[in-house]
Amino acid sequence: MIGGLFLKAEDPKFLARWYEDHLGIGFGTNVYFSFKWRDSKKIEAINNTVFSFFKNDSGYFLPSVSKIMFNIRVENLDSIRLKLKEGKHFVDEKVESYDYGRFGWTMDTLGNKIELWEAIDGGFEDNNSTMELFGKVTGLQGITVFCAEPSKAIQFYSEIFEMEFDENSYWMKWNSVENKLESNKTKLSFVNFGDDNPANSISGFKIGFYVNRLTELLHDLKSSEIKVSHEIVETPEGKFGWALDPYGNKIEFFERN
Repeated sequence: MIGGLFLKAEDPKFLARWYEDHLGIGFGTNVYFSFKWRDSKKIEAINNTVFSFFKNDSGYFLPSVSKIMFNIRVENLDSIRLKLKEGKHFVDEKVESYDYGRFGWTMDTLGNKIELWEAIDGGFEDNNSTMELFGKVTGLQGITVFCAEPSKAIQFYSEIFEMEFDENSYWMKWNSVENKLESNKTKLSFVNFGDDNPANSISGFKIGFYVNRLTELLHDLKSSEIKVSHEIVETPEGKFGWALDPYGNKIEFFERN
């Protein structure tokens, strides 16, 4: 259901190159990358979640002043827009249509703009070149937003998008493109300020990636004078580590057992 994660940056092209050079996310000449996955309920369908950067002065996030914007995949754009209007939430009056789907926009209770995407993934593939992950990052693990009142955000996403939260997290289940039987999860979480791990973010959110060889990755990042946490946390499910990108955005890495 998470269709995209968009971040503001002083220099989007520089940041895209940084993520490709250090994490192996194949942006190429673009400032956007598409994580591909299979719907666990429609296993033959290949879907897209976009990771993209915009300039700080971009008007695309307006009326939000947040540095982050989400894209939420929806089944019926018109019904979601009607539900938002009935709930007295902001709804952009424009609706745009492309070969890869229909789009509308709203705002959540934290002031983050949300792009609503009634997706046509086949059309998306026709309009975008094939993108690759080069061995370090293997998928999008999650997005965590730090805020004063997580319960209000969780209530909004639960009521509007019918997301079922496990405490403070909603888990989107998906399967690997290469291995249809490999099950994965991507989370959207809202947590209180201060409920955090090492390598503090200055941007108010955290991006999570699945990775291979976490210890080796953190060593390489540290060797490149990138700020990384000195601690690796081990859990029954796997190991966690953290780093900051050049603009202070916190990155969480998870290597599964």
